[in-house]
Amino acid sequence: MTQVRPADHVGAAPRRLREPRLAHVGHLVVVRDGETVAAHAFGVRGLDEPADVFSVTKSVLATVTLLAVRDGRVSLDATLGELLGERVPSARRDATVRHLLSMTGGAHCGGLEDIDRVMGRPGSWVDALLAVPGRYPPGEVFSYDNGSAHLLSAALQAATGDVAELAAATGHDGFCRGRPSTRLRPVRPRHAAHAGT
Repeated sequence: MTQVRPADHVGAAPRRLREPRLAHVGHLVVVRDGETVAAHAFGVRGLDEPADVFSVTKSVLATVTLLAVRDGRVSLDATLGELLGERVPSARRDATVRHLLSMTGGAHCGGLEDIDRVMGRPGSWVDALLAVPGRYPPGEVFSYDNGSAHLLSAALQAATGDVAELAAATGHDGFCRGRPSTRLRPVRPRHAAHAGT
């Protein structure tokens, strides 16, 4: 059996990312042990230009959550009811950190409860998201839910006292208190390559 080295996958990635089904991918940056081992731009923006990255918040928040789990500051099985207390409606109390990470918390923040609408409302985003009715028992059905990340952030804040401190430990300094930044700083790798070269 042939063993495939990680470097083989990195080298094949630029070729695979030209496939039509992956046309939405604009950049690929691979960092291993703090060192950029590959960086490629596939669209009109170069690697040194900032870009909206949208759902990267979910990946960074998952990393932050697992750091808190590793450090014993929160459990994957801690419930919203335990972490956020009486403000959590009974239908949402049993959703766990694990459920929020896997988008199986039972609610769906879409349609009338779209996250942009929630963010535009006066008052607490957390309370607005907690008020979204549960559609399924927690842990049973995956439903893409932008609200889960916001509830998870609030639960982590309650459990640890400082999500920004945890986020800083990941090396991502694009976070501010209250809301993660949706823009990241440009990547300036040592060995940058444009897809066309």
